[in-house]
Amino acid sequence: MPNRLALLLIALLSAGVAVAQPARLSGTVVAADGLVGVPGATIEATHEAGFNVTTASGADGSYVFARLLPGAYRIVTTHPGFAARVTELTLAPGEAGTRQIVLAPAPILAGEVDVDGSRDASSEVSDGRRLGAQALLPPGGLLPGPDVARALETLPSFTLSGDGSGGLTVRGGEPTHNLFLVEGIPILRPLHVLGGLSVVPGEAVAHVDAYAGAFPARYGGRMASVVDVTLRKPSRKPVGTVDVAPLLSGFALQSVVAPDVTALVAARRSFVGEVGSGITGGAQPFGFW
Repeated sequence: MPNRLALLLIALLSAGVAVAQPARLSGTVVAADGLVGVPGATIEATHEAGFNVTTASGADGSYVFARLLPGAYRIVTTHPGFAARVTELTLAPGEAGTRQIVLAPAPILAGEVDVDGSRDASSEVSDGRRLGAQALLPPGGLLPGPDVARALETLPSFTLSGDGSGGLTVRGGEPTHNLFLVEGIPILRPLHVLGGLSVVPGEAVAHVDAYAGAFPARYGGRMASVVDVTLRKPSRKPVGTVDVAPLLSGFALQSVVAPDVTALVAARRSFVGEVGSGITGGAQPFGFW
C-alpha cells in the first residue's frame, strides 16, 4: 500500500511539472518578394481556449513569444501594404518552436479622387501683380492716355532699357528673356523704339497680369518675366475718348455695330519725329502709329 501511494504521488508531481512548463515561439517576418525582414508587423497568437497575446516584429523582422501556454494556436500577422497571413500550429509543453512568417505584398486601395482641370479666368492673380485699367492711367505730362509700358515701370523689378532699343529689363535679364502676351498671342516687340510706350493702346486694355519671376507653368520656360495683357470687351453704350498732347495723340471709340455685335476701335499717333526734327533741325525717324 505505501508503494502504491508513492507511485501515485510521483505521477501527480510529474503531471504538475508538465503542465507548468510554458512553451516558446520565435521567428522572423519576411516579405515574399525579397525575403527581407519586415519591421513593425503585428503578430497575434490566439489559444484554442480563446485568450490571445500580441507582439510586434523588430527592426530586422524578428519576433518572440517567450511564455505561451501549450496547445493549439492561430497566428495572424498583419502589416500595412501586405496581405494578412494566418498560420496554425500546436506547441507542446516546454517546446521552443520557430516559425518564419512570409507576407505577400498587397496594394493599398485609396478612395476615388476627382481632379478638376478647369481654370477660373476671373480669379485674382496669386503669384504676380494684376494691373487694372485705372492703374494704366498716367499722372499727366507730354504723353497722355493709359499705357501698359509706363504702368509696368512703376512695379518693382521692371525697368525700361536705356539703350534706345525699346526693350523691357526685369531683374537684370535681357529683353528676350521676357514673354509679352496679348490675348495669349506672343508679341516679339512689345514696346516702340526708345521705349516708354507699348504697342497696345491702353484704352483697349482691361487688365495686365505681370510676373517678375515665379510665374505659372502654363506660360512655359521664360527666364525673366511674363506680361499677360487681356483686352477690354466693348460695351453696348457708345463711348468715345480723345487724347491730344505735343508728343502723342489718340482716340478710342466703342459702339454697337449690329444687333448682336459691338466693336472697340483704338488708335494713336506719335509726333516725336516732328518735334525732334524741329528741335535738332534734322529728320528724326521716331514716329509711329
